[in-house]
Amino acid sequence: MMQVCQELFVTFVPSIDTQTNNLDNAHARIIIDQFLDDFPLCKVVHFGPNLASLLIADRKFLTAIQRRVPRIFLSTHVDERNGPLKSIQKLKNIDLSSFLAEKTRKPGDFLLSSSYEQWFKISEDPRYFHYFLEKEGRFLNCDDFSNESGISEYVKNGRLRLSPEKMLGISMDCENLKARIQGKGDFRVLDRPMAFVRNINTLYELQEMFLFLNYHPDNTYCFSIDEKSSELYEKIEKLSNCFPENIFINSNTYDFDSAGNFQDEAHLKCLELIMDRNWYHAALLQNNDMIIKSTEQLSNLSEMLNYTSLMGLEFPNYKRFRKSPTNWTPKILHLFKNESGVPLEVLKKPLKLRKSKNQLIVSKTFIKSIFKNLDLTDLLEMIKNQTNSEVDEILFPTLYSNYLGLKGQMVSKCVDSYVDTVTDEKCGAKLSEQGSCIVGVEHLAELGSANNVLVSKVLENFDLAPVICMRKMIEDEKTTQIEEPALHDFPQYREMVLKRVRAFDKESFKC
Repeated sequence: MMQVCQELFVTFVPSIDTQTNNLDNAHARIIIDQFLDDFPLCKVVHFGPNLASLLIADRKFLTAIQRRVPRIFLSTHVDERNGPLKSIQKLKNIDLSSFLAEKTRKPGDFLLSSSYEQWFKISEDPRYFHYFLEKEGRFLNCDDFSNESGISEYVKNGRLRLSPEKMLGISMDCENLKARIQGKGDFRVLDRPMAFVRNINTLYELQEMFLFLNYHPDNTYCFSIDEKSSELYEKIEKLSNCFPENIFINSNTYDFDSAGNFQDEAHLKCLELIMDRNWYHAALLQNNDMIIKSTEQLSNLSEMLNYTSLMGLEFPNYKRFRKSPTNWTPKILHLFKNESGVPLEVLKKPLKLRKSKNQLIVSKTFIKSIFKNLDLTDLLEMIKNQTNSEVDEILFPTLYSNYLGLKGQMVSKCVDSYVDTVTDEKCGAKLSEQGSCIVGVEHLAELGSANNVLVSKVLENFDLAPVICMRKMIEDEKTTQIEEPALHDFPQYREMVLKRVRAFDKESFKC
C-alpha cells in the first residue's frame, strides 16, 4: 500500500480511534503501539477525538508517541464550550520542541521551538523538505545560539549533518523544487542584481540549501560541476531546467582537486555563459562557500562598489612555485588578443603576481573587459604548471592589480590583504587539515554582524546549523548591511572614491 501511494504521489495516513475516551493511559498505549506496529514505515498518522483527547491531556504520553511518528494529526470535538481558540490554547501550552521523532523530518521540524506560532509558520514553509534525519536536529534552536548554553547543548547532543549514505531522497520535479527554493515567492525588485558563479563537487542537497539562502528571480546563478560527480550534474541539470531564466549549468565538467586546479577555467566559462544577463557584480564561489547577506543587502553593496571588485591583494608564497615567475610578461604569455595599440611598456613588463582567496566579488565591467581584450590560455597554463597548490588564488588578483588597460581594474600599485572568512584565531569550532576554520554554530553571532559577503568551509559532514540559522537570520533581518566605511579597507575602493571626485593621484596614493 505504501509503495502504491508513493508512486501516485499520495500520502497514506493510517487513522485510529476508540469508542470511548474512558481509558487509562496504559491501555491506550497498548492499543496505539499495536496500531503503529502494523504500519512501521508510516511517517504520519491520525488519531480520532477520543484518543486525541487523551494525548492532548497528557504531554508525556503524546511525546512518547511522537518518538515513533514524526507527524501526528489530532481530531477534537468542537462546540461552543471548547471552540477553536480554546483548543489552540491547549496546544500552545505544550512544548512543541519535544515533538521530535527518530525518523524522517517533516517540513520545518528542524526549526521547531516552544512557540506554537513560530512552529506553525515554519512547518508551513515548503522550502524545508526532507534534508535531515530527525534525531540530528533534536536540539537545534537558532534563537538559543546567541548564548553559550544553547551552543553547548546542541554540540553535546550532536551537530546537524548530511552524508550521502543516509540521504532521504528529495523530489526533483519542478513544483517541489520551486516550492523549496522560492518559498512564498515574495520578492522585491532589485536595483542591482548580482550573479553567483559556483564550482561544486559534492552533495546536491548542500547546494540547494545554499541556493535558497539567497535565491531571487532577478539574480543569475551558474554552476560548474566536477567530472567525478555525474549524479550531481544530473540534479543540477534538472534544477536548471526548472529555472531556465536565471539558473544555468556549464555543460563542461572539470577535474577539480584540492590544489585548486580548473577552478578559474570553470568560473570563466560560467561568466562567459551569463554575460548577456542583467547583473552588475558576480560572486565567485566554491563548493562550501556560504553567502551571509540578504539579496537586498548585496544589491546595496553593488551600488556602493560601482565598478570596483573586492579581493585580497597579497604576495603569493613563491616557495610553492616550481620555478620563480620572473619573466611572465604579457608578450611572452600572448596575453592580449590584439597587441596593436598596447604600449610596449605594458607588453614587456613582467607581471607582479598577487593572490587572494578564490571567493571574490568581481564587477561585470572588469570581467567584460577581460573577455574583450585578453587571451588567458597561456597564463592559466603557466599558473597551473608552476604552482603546487593554491592554483585558484592567482589569476584574478594578478589581472586586477597589474595595469593592463582594462576597464574596472585597479591602477594603484598596492599590496593589501583582506580575508573573506572566519579567521583561524577566532575559530571556536574546528580547524581543517589546511589550518582554515570550519564554520559551526559557534560563529553565528559573529557572522550576523560581519563585514563579509560570505564565509568558506561550511561542511555538510560537520555542521549545517549555520546554513539553517543564517536563513532565519536573513528572513528576520538580523544580518547587518556592509556600510561604506568598511569598504575603505580595500585600496581599490578608496581609489574609486577619489576618482569619482577627481582627486586621485597615482603617485601620492597611499595604499
